[in-house]
Amino acid sequence: MKTIPVEEILRPHCMCALSVTEDTDLEEVIAKFAENPAIRGIYLVDSKEGFLGIIRSTDLRNWVQVRILKEFGTYRALAAWKAYHLISAEKCIDLMYGDRNSLGVKRNDTLQTALDKMVEHETNILPVLDDSHRIIGDLLISDVLFKVVELGKQAK
Repeated sequence: MKTIPVEEILRPHCMCALSVTEDTDLEEVIAKFAENPAIRGIYLVDSKEGFLGIIRSTDLRNWVQVRILKEFGTYRALAAWKAYHLISAEKCIDLMYGDRNSLGVKRNDTLQTALDKMVEHETNILPVLDDSHRIIGDLLISDVLFKVVELGKQAK
């Protein structure tokens, strides 16, 4: 894992995430997410398709509870600043988490680096970026774990 590059398990042009611009309405994202259950994540991109960050599923779920379902009891489970943040969020940028350095990986990064980022940021999907920070694919936790199991079998 410490020497195996991401590109070894990267499926070219395989995208399991939805890419949206930072000014996209959150309700529009919810609709797209609901239309396609195969979507595993939401990436925010700039006007040049450069990766900016993600919207975590927990933040999106909390936003739906507070804004759409109006389940105000949810506030008790959230810090006051977080509840206020969710109430005022309207665009994707308002729920953005991370950035291209903390969440993006490159083809030549190791699987260990990718797994460390997934664990640290509690995400099951990472964007694989080119040198211009454009998304060239997804790296799924399932692909990483499959490789780990494969390596374990070869070691026996």
